[in-house]
Parts: sequence; C-alpha cells; structure tokens
Amino acid sequence: MTLPYCCLPKYADSIDNQEFPTHAVLPGLLLRVDNIVRREKLYLRTITIKELANIVNTKIYILRHHVLNGYGFSHYSEFINSYRIEAVLHHFHTQGHPLSLLNIALDHGFSSLTTFNRTFKHFTGLSPRHYLGNL
Repeated sequence: MTLPYCCLPKYADSIDNQEFPTHAVLPGLLLRVDNIVRREKLYLRTITIKELANIVNTKIYILRHHVLNGYGFSHYSEFINSYRIEAVLHHFHTQGHPLSLLNIALDHGFSSLTTFNRTFKHFTGLSPRHYLGNL
C-alpha cells in the first residue's frame, strides 16, 4: 500500500534523481521510518514521537526535523494521521461502505469521530460521508 498523493513526502520525486536536499533530511531515515510504521502498523495506536524515535533508534529532534521537513507535515500528529487516512481509504475501497464511521475511526487509531472527520477532510478535501458517496 502506498500513500495517497496528498500524503506523499514532498521530496518523493527527487529521491531517485539525486536532487534530494541531503543537508535538510536523510532519505534513508525517512524510508526506515516509513517501513517500520507500515510494517508494525504503529498508526493504529497512539504513538508519541518519543516512542517512534526509540523504535527507529534516533533522537526525537532528528525524527521531528525529518518528519516536518522531509514529509512536509506541520505536526507529528499530521504525519501519523496520514497513515491512518491511507488505511481508512484502503478499507473503503476494499470493504465498501462501513456500518459505522465511529468504528472505522476507532479501529484506525483515531480517538474520536470529530478528529477523524476533520482529519479525513484535511487529507481528501471531502467528509467521509461525501467521499463514500462518490465511490
């Protein structure tokens, strides 16, 4: 599963052609973080930046710098929420319309339906109900 276009790292296209600003971020760390978050599905639970830094064996300030500059997110929570929304979109496209958006939200790591709705709209431009209506 890959990140939807809205969630891709802002330097994703430049990693392969050596235009990546290595002084700003390290592509290897970004890839390691991405692989671990996906493989372990860390986004399905509440995970702090400190916990993730420990898991990827780096310092908090380094991880924060890479998440904000490499992926272009304004906050760590936006980074984690991008994985949650990706998983929700995958669920919608493979399982169809859910019986309960609240259950979908909680099953994908969101603490409330309000947070889920706001985050979903931030990443897709549509509310979950409108998105499902367009499937």
